[in-house]
Amino acid sequence: MIDLNDLVGKPFKDAPDEAYGPHGYSCYGLVWEVYRRFGIEIPKTNIAVTACRQTSMKEIEEQAAKYWEQIAYPEVPCAVLIRSANPDFADHVGAYIGNGKMLHVSLQHNVEVARLEAYRNKIIGYYQFVGERR
Repeated sequence: MIDLNDLVGKPFKDAPDEAYGPHGYSCYGLVWEVYRRFGIEIPKTNIAVTACRQTSMKEIEEQAAKYWEQIAYPEVPCAVLIRSANPDFADHVGAYIGNGKMLHVSLQHNVEVARLEAYRNKIIGYYQFVGERR
């Protein structure tokens, strides 16, 4: 089993040079780190939180189709895409870590373990990295 406990409590960081650790993470940077620990290299992105809040679901789906495949049920590891109160926008992603839990970080909370159940009405889907499609 991959140990992720050292990530819990790390602060949210959104600056491109800080978003991928080791002293803090953006929500996507945290997913990147979880995948890295599983030996899977996913692409880094420079999308800031403010840009993510303004990204439509259509744009996210188009970008996701390049590297990610939606799956019916969460598997370790996979990305959990979450929408805000506005159903037309996604503004958060976490990493599924098993047993109905995900690891995530936000502006309001340091890296924490959360139950998927707490986000069930906001989860857009589960995505598994499949590499760049040509």
